[in-house]
Amino acid sequence: MNMMTSLRPSPAYQPVRAWCVTAMLFVLIAINFMDKVVLGLVAAPLMRELHLSPAQYGVLAGSFFFLFALSGVAGGFLSNRFATRWLLLAMSLIWAIVQLPIAFSTSLVALVVCRVLLGAGEGPAQPVAIHACYKWFPDARRNLPVSVFQQGGVFGMVVAGIGIPLVNDRWGWRANFFVLAVLGAAWAIAWLCVGREGTLDAGRTSERAPARFDEGVPDTAFETHDANPQAAGNGTTCGVKSDERSSGKGSGQGDKQGDKQGDKQGEKQGNESGHGKGYENGDEKGIENADARRGARYGVDGSATETPRLRYRALLADRTVSFTIALHFAAFLSLALALTWLPAYLSEGLGFAPHRAGQLFAATLVVSAPIGLALSAWSQRLLMQGVPSRIARGAFVCACLGVGGLLLIAAALAPLPPLAKVVLIALAIATTPIIYSLGPAMVAQIVPASQRGAALAIEYSIAWTAGVIAPPVVGGLIRAANNNIAAGFEQGLLITGVLLAVLSVCGLTVLNPERSVERLSQRAIA
Repeated sequence: MNMMTSLRPSPAYQPVRAWCVTAMLFVLIAINFMDKVVLGLVAAPLMRELHLSPAQYGVLAGSFFFLFALSGVAGGFLSNRFATRWLLLAMSLIWAIVQLPIAFSTSLVALVVCRVLLGAGEGPAQPVAIHACYKWFPDARRNLPVSVFQQGGVFGMVVAGIGIPLVNDRWGWRANFFVLAVLGAAWAIAWLCVGREGTLDAGRTSERAPARFDEGVPDTAFETHDANPQAAGNGTTCGVKSDERSSGKGSGQGDKQGDKQGDKQGEKQGNESGHGKGYENGDEKGIENADARRGARYGVDGSATETPRLRYRALLADRTVSFTIALHFAAFLSLALALTWLPAYLSEGLGFAPHRAGQLFAATLVVSAPIGLALSAWSQRLLMQGVPSRIARGAFVCACLGVGGLLLIAAALAPLPPLAKVVLIALAIATTPIIYSLGPAMVAQIVPASQRGAALAIEYSIAWTAGVIAPPVVGGLIRAANNNIAAGFEQGLLITGVLLAVLSVCGLTVLNPERSVERLSQRAIA
């Protein structure tokens, strides 16, 4: 029996529990985005009450991201060492607590301080949530669940777009922050009851453990070559044959079963976990040497294995990783514009009434949910059919972001009626978020699981610095246009659209996760 014929579902994959955790992450991200968008939806009454100029409001809106990137990186490294269950719980409690002083703030400085603290608490949310989700799903099944819980952001913004204007009218803009504090505390209580740590990485955390087989992975993901055949004896690339003899069909069972079923040589020289008992020269040194030569190769789930750990400098210098970050940055520019300036653009720039503007803002976000899910499902289906990640993820995401960029350019330049501009912006917002699920999936395919949390956090934190840049830049553009919100905002759309279009074309030739794994493997061997 060879490795290709011994593929079987991983016993660690628990779909019911995995999707329950995904549902909780959906709600968490919904609250996260409500926290982000609330300032944009209370912009008009807040600016009137505190007498803020557009430039001052731009600084306030961008302050959320002052520590966002740094805290995101810190949270990612913490997720390498601590359970994501407790990290997510701590973050939700921080969000709830920090909302309360915002409701009582009466000065720009106080609001900025509170929003900076809130941003620091929310910085690690997305990468840590993705890391937590990946612990429940194998590589070929990761696109859809991440896209599903990412739609929590859309849901949260839709609820905010409809509910926050109503709260403003009935109780005033400050009441919204009390509501958000209650929601954060309620989620924390529910997470204590439901949240658990995923087990799918359990078979990949030991450097000498043979990788497990995950369900639904195309055979092409398993084509690797052992750098030291002698170290593996008659076993196949991942030691499947030898493990079948020694540890129950390659499932990595313990010493007792290995001692009973292993050959004499394996019984004598196998390691404590029973993973090496079927090797003809199965001592620990032989296994370590073979694994060291293999480096960061493909695992059986299509992602990098755990041997050896790689330098973060090398990971970030990889073309696929670095260009994924660049695309993520450009996509988040469009989201940052929508979160901070789109409500004001709809009401003050295009002339819609406040309630109508809130409804249109919600509608632009509603459109993105089914489109985003359909795109993620399409990409995942391609992967399950054996299409390489270079096409199913890399080229796919470039095509989507390129279309989004062209739509933003059209919305900025075309002489269209207000409602037509809203439609173009809505479609652009629907196509660009695909990078939020496919981008991390490409990074996770390259990075060893023990470094995945930090790598995802670095990717997100660098990309989301766009949130610091976009609001004040657009505020400056509006001021330069004699406080014409429509003119300044559309200039921001044009800049973002051009950046998305150019990067997408370049990405078609740059993004290649399979090549990145091979290149990093060679660097590790050297």
